[in-house]
Amino acid sequence: MTELNVRKTQDEALDRIREQLLKLGNLAQDAIRKAVWALEKQDEALSREVLEGDDVLDELASGIEEGCLLFTARYQPVAQDLRTISAINRMAIDLERIGDLGVSIAKITRFFFGKTLIKPLIDIPRMAAIVEEMIDGTMRAFINRDTEEAKKVCALDDMLDDLDRQI
Repeated sequence: MTELNVRKTQDEALDRIREQLLKLGNLAQDAIRKAVWALEKQDEALSREVLEGDDVLDELASGIEEGCLLFTARYQPVAQDLRTISAINRMAIDLERIGDLGVSIAKITRFFFGKTLIKPLIDIPRMAAIVEEMIDGTMRAFINRDTEEAKKVCALDDMLDDLDRQI
């Protein structure tokens, strides 16, 4: 195999892992969105859907991690490729955790189903909207290698921390 063919194969492998990461981002967003909606509307069926979708999210995250390890072992990336594959692996871990937080919200929904909430849900939906915006921004920053977009995500994280302290 020529060096050009190896590079093309390496780029294709990295593109496949990137595509999986984008899919994972969408699944994590869906989990949060559906879980918070289920909590707001006391929708037990939707909370069950979030719980059932967790396995798909976990498997995809594991597949990305495995893909990153195989990519590293096979191509021994350096410089930009090493930073990219490391970032993908870290993002996959964080996105899987976000999906798990959606599952936790879905479990809480099932616990409170049919009960009156003590406090109206104001901050949690706002936090969920910020998380969705952060995921979108992170994906855009990653795909476009946009440091300004990444800085915006950091500012959103500060807003999220402020809301978390208020709850």
